[in-house]
Amino acid sequence: MKRLWRLLAIVCLVPVVASAQMPAPIPRSTFDVLATVYQYDQDIPLSVQTVRHDEDSVYVREKVVFRSVRDGLVPGYIAVPRRGHAPFPVVLLLHSLTGSKEDWWQRGNYTSGGDVTYALLRAGYAVAMLDVQYHGERRANNGFEEPGPMVLVHDWSNRYREMIVQSVIDYRSLLDILVRRPEIDSSRIGALGYSLGGMMTFILVGVDTRIKAAVTCSSPPFQRNPLRAAVAPQNFAPAVAGRPFLVLAGSRDGRDMVAEATALFGMILSDTKELRFFDSDHQLPPTYVDTAVQWFVRHLSHAR
Repeated sequence: MKRLWRLLAIVCLVPVVASAQMPAPIPRSTFDVLATVYQYDQDIPLSVQTVRHDEDSVYVREKVVFRSVRDGLVPGYIAVPRRGHAPFPVVLLLHSLTGSKEDWWQRGNYTSGGDVTYALLRAGYAVAMLDVQYHGERRANNGFEEPGPMVLVHDWSNRYREMIVQSVIDYRSLLDILVRRPEIDSSRIGALGYSLGGMMTFILVGVDTRIKAAVTCSSPPFQRNPLRAAVAPQNFAPAVAGRPFLVLAGSRDGRDMVAEATALFGMILSDTKELRFFDSDHQLPPTYVDTAVQWFVRHLSHAR
């Protein structure tokens, strides 16, 4: 708690806006303090268990459960292509608000991303995904209440912030698990997030250099509430630090999406980045799937 208040004090000393609309980039020294929120003890045993095994013509999949560094159990899936030769590159998938890891296996729904999962598997990529804190099988941690009202009705910024911090640390623990598996190429790891998951992708890439390429889809561009400084994507965009980063957005996804997404894109420090708008709202058209997969084919297949 003392570290959090120290962090908020530092952030509040930074100018809040670069203009009347856009937040200003934070100094590197402030980011270094911000990033400590996502540190964790890597020597704590994760006690990984495989609780289910299934497969079809496209994939071989394990349902895994591990112990979070903040206690509690974290459920997820790790799947590798049925065809091809290990070790496989892997893409982490981060779901949207009110979604779950199951959504990545359902086809034909923009919030599910099932088409993304199968396209990646067919392209020769392993995939891995978790339930975000308070979502899916982790709703018990939220009293079995849906997480949407926490953000959309109550605006509980502290709980929202802690949900994201917890989930990003859990994905870092998932990386610890993946890099030890012989069927995974630990030098070729990507991340793709939709909406809330896209916002978390900015953070994950910013604090973990094991991610070599990333795609965000319909991600909220800015967080202006000082209580959300630790989860604001604009504070992590510069830490992309040269890695390939693709931003996909709908030009009609909110009144200021084009201006804000463009401003956030400008904060990404990489020569290998791209911003693409679709003529859509928050629900991107099906063509975004191929765009995202091809980004990994171009930038992750031979990454080292």
